[in-house]
Amino acid sequence: MADSALYTAEGLQELSGILWVTRVPETIKEAQEAIKGTDKEEMEESGIQGYRYREMESNYAGIPQRWLVVYSLAEKKLRETLAAQGLTVKDQQRRPIKTPTIRWVFRKFEDVLILYVYESDRLKLIQCELRPDHITIIKCLGKHVEKMYFFDY
Repeated sequence: MADSALYTAEGLQELSGILWVTRVPETIKEAQEAIKGTDKEEMEESGIQGYRYREMESNYAGIPQRWLVVYSLAEKKLRETLAAQGLTVKDQQRRPIKTPTIRWVFRKFEDVLILYVYESDRLKLIQCELRPDHITIIKCLGKHVEKMYFFDY
C-alpha cells in the first residue's frame, strides 16, 4: 500500500515484480480518460451504499495493472451543489476549487473535534470546531449531514 506520489513511470519501474496498491493520480491523462469514459449506469454495484465501480486494465509505464474507477454519490452531490451555488472550497495549496474529491473532503474532516454528551436521555452536541470550508461542505451534502453537526438529537 502506497501513497499516490509513488505513481510515476520511474516509481512503477522500481516496483517491478512487487505487488502493490495505490490510488492512481487524476493528473495522469489515462486516468482522466478512464473517468470521463465511464458511464455511471454501466458500473457495478459495490455492496456499499452510494458507491459503484468499474474494473479496467492499464499498461501505464509498461507495467500491466488493474485499475478501479470508483463512483461516489456524495462526491457528485457535493460538486453539483458547489457549482449550482457558485461556491468553492480550498485545496491543499489553499486555492479555491469547485471539484474536490471525496477523498480530499474526508481528509479535511480528520481534524474536526466533535463532543457529544447524553443529557436527559438525549444526545446533545457540546462542541464542534468547524472552519468555513467544513460548513460549506456540510451544507452542500444536505440536511441529514447538517443534523449531525448542527443540531441536538
